[in-house]
Amino acid sequence: MKETLTKSIEIGRNTWLFAKMPYDWARAHLQRGEIEPCVAAGRQFVKLATDLKSPHINKRGKKLLKELKDSGYGSLRTVTEFENEIREYERAQK
Repeated sequence: MKETLTKSIEIGRNTWLFAKMPYDWARAHLQRGEIEPCVAAGRQFVKLATDLKSPHINKRGKKLLKELKDSGYGSLRTVTEFENEIREYERAQK
């Protein structure tokens, strides 16, 4: 399913939708309790936000991080590393 959606978006050249997909996948993984894939998709999302220079996308990255922490995963190494990456993105935007 993921591959079919990605190909359809690439054909239509919808950059915003393509950039938003990792966020949606990250949230889906979080709902299933799959933290490593959640953070991996979150990282991909933050990278695309950086590439697109989109500060409003960063708000979604922070929202995902908050959801991870609120769900009790804040002490996991992968989550703290993700938090550091978001901070780096914020510094790069200034």
